[in-house]
Amino acid sequence: MDRPTKQNVAVLIGLVLILIGVTAPSGGVIEFVRGTSLQDIPAQSTGKLLQGAMWFKGGLILLGLAVIGLFKVVAHNGADTIGRIEAEQVQRPRIAVVAAILLVGIVLRVHGLDQGLWYDEITAYVKYVRMPIGTLLTTYDSENQHFLYTLFAHACIAWFGDSSWAVRVPAVIFGVGSLLGVYLVGRQLLSELEALLATALLVFSYHHIWFSQNARGYTGVMFFAMMATWAFLRGLRENTVTWWCWYAVAAAAGVFVHVTMAFVIASHLLIYCARLLSSQNWRHRVAWRGMLYGFVMGGLLTFQLHALVMPQILSQIGQKTNVQAWNNPFWTVIEMVRGIQVGVKGGLAVLAAALMLFGFGVWKMGRTSGLMLALLLLPAALGTAVVLGIGHPLWPRFFFFLSGFVALVVVHGVMILAASISKMLKMSHAKGLVLGTGLSLMVILGSAVSVPAVYAPKQDYRSALGYVERNRTPEDAVVAVGLAQFPYKQFFETNWTTAETLEELNAIRARTNRTWVVMTMPMHLEAYAPDIWSSLQSEFLLQTVFPGTLGDGAVYVYRVDRKVASIADAQESSRR
Repeated sequence: MDRPTKQNVAVLIGLVLILIGVTAPSGGVIEFVRGTSLQDIPAQSTGKLLQGAMWFKGGLILLGLAVIGLFKVVAHNGADTIGRIEAEQVQRPRIAVVAAILLVGIVLRVHGLDQGLWYDEITAYVKYVRMPIGTLLTTYDSENQHFLYTLFAHACIAWFGDSSWAVRVPAVIFGVGSLLGVYLVGRQLLSELEALLATALLVFSYHHIWFSQNARGYTGVMFFAMMATWAFLRGLRENTVTWWCWYAVAAAAGVFVHVTMAFVIASHLLIYCARLLSSQNWRHRVAWRGMLYGFVMGGLLTFQLHALVMPQILSQIGQKTNVQAWNNPFWTVIEMVRGIQVGVKGGLAVLAAALMLFGFGVWKMGRTSGLMLALLLLPAALGTAVVLGIGHPLWPRFFFFLSGFVALVVVHGVMILAASISKMLKMSHAKGLVLGTGLSLMVILGSAVSVPAVYAPKQDYRSALGYVERNRTPEDAVVAVGLAQFPYKQFFETNWTTAETLEELNAIRARTNRTWVVMTMPMHLEAYAPDIWSSLQSEFLLQTVFPGTLGDGAVYVYRVDRKVASIADAQESSRR
């Protein structure tokens, strides 16, 4: 297709988008997407849906104008780099080695995929994955809605059947894809050998496997973060329309998985602007190609993907949690350290050694690859500032997408350390590489030691259910409280009762001689139902605990063998 034809096609596409945006009725847009009449949608939902349709139509008009402007009017001949890229010479890829590493990665991530779902997976599965696609794409009532992941999970259960492993298949695919992304980014910034070793380190990473078996969008964010970074680096290096358009697509898709991808894009934008201004090329129109085709087009695509639910998203911003610890950044740091300890066997000494290697890599990169360091630190800094600024809990999982950069930094630190040792011992460069490779393989082996532990249940609701059902009598009451309520009522569909308050729990106790209570995440229960938490500690006996790999995610089973005469007596007993 020659250039005039491409431009005419762009104009035609742009005009169609504008025409739809101008003429389509808002109600018709919602009815088309949902496949149902507007009158059949609950009245409390139609207002925001119609507002979303207006946003969607406005976005179509802007997108149409952008397509015409960028692909018809703006020149896109010629090429020029956006500043110098500090990188090793990109070598030919070792396809066979990469394929072997990824194959091992697939095996480790498929094994044990059918373990029971944990709380967030259950809520996302029950509330969103089973929805019709049109409803799925127009519903956002909690941040557990990771749109693109939910869409893929919906397709997987349609193809493979309704099972826990099927709903996790997209996480596996994104996880393995993110391993490839680490390799592609690594060979743009470091050496081929370092890229391979960093990828191998993640293949045997406890945390990477954990998230690759987690039916949430976090490996999806990492995948698109690495792909967007790869396209970003190629765009800086070659400055072609094609690479910047790929960047726009990867960036928009990443945000469609989870909003934390926006921190990656914002970091790229800051880096791009800094390099544009420092390169002295900003006066030339061609130098703005990345801004227009990459960031502007990526922003428009991102907006369009979210336009229908934008009013619902805005209404969710600013919601607080009662768990004060989750708002404390020190809690985040402690949880991160605890998580690293789980994934790095050998106690504090090994943990300290791992952190020292990471710190060494950061220090050396500060002197040799400022771009690499900026790609690692800027998203973390922006994410921390924004999340804390809006009062949202700073979940450690929000930063999982950075694990690829962390692996690259650690391996780079090891190789630099080996080079320094070989220089001190007056060894040849080749022997220095062998030493660095050997040390890196030892780090990978140390990480692999922790892998078997990842296949334990994340949150063992299923075993707790089996335990209670085996030991209860038909006359016993079983009560789910806190974050155990939703899974046992909506997912396992038990006949257990639930209690939101101590009064409700005591009313149940007044009707039976023996009461079982199942709960999880004590920190959450203590914050949201402190009276129930106190009653469990003072009046009930802990029967058993089902541990999970999720932090604070053990499932507890309590029992009391004493009927209360009345709710008032129970309240008096609780006070004592």
